[in-house]
Amino acid sequence: LAERDGIQFVRLIFVDANGLPCGKIIPAKKFFAEAGTGFAFARSGLIQDIEGENAPVPGFTTESGDGDFIARPELSTFQSVGYRTGLAQVMVIPTLPDGSVYPESSEGVLQNVLAHYK
Repeated sequence: LAERDGIQFVRLIFVDANGLPCGKIIPAKKFFAEAGTGFAFARSGLIQDIEGENAPVPGFTTESGDGDFIARPELSTFQSVGYRTGLAQVMVIPTLPDGSVYPESSEGVLQNVLAHYK
């Protein structure tokens, strides 16, 4: 798909605490070289409020270093963006270094809710 469609950039997307898509665009070569290990994102992106300000959550501020989470691509969601030549997009899952879903991410919260109702 990528070579056939002339993909030059890939948009990495995760859903924040407000249900809004967030992410960044990287060169396709970087995506294909590093997709297996994931991509670093600032943790504070998980807890921004609806106005884009960092919510006052301990451990998620620039004062405490604002560490990274690893965004692992969900390759089944990779697709070209029809209205932008050379751009593809893929959903990413915020994870901890051990590969588990980041608890404060939308996916982590959903997993906790589902576990509660099992």
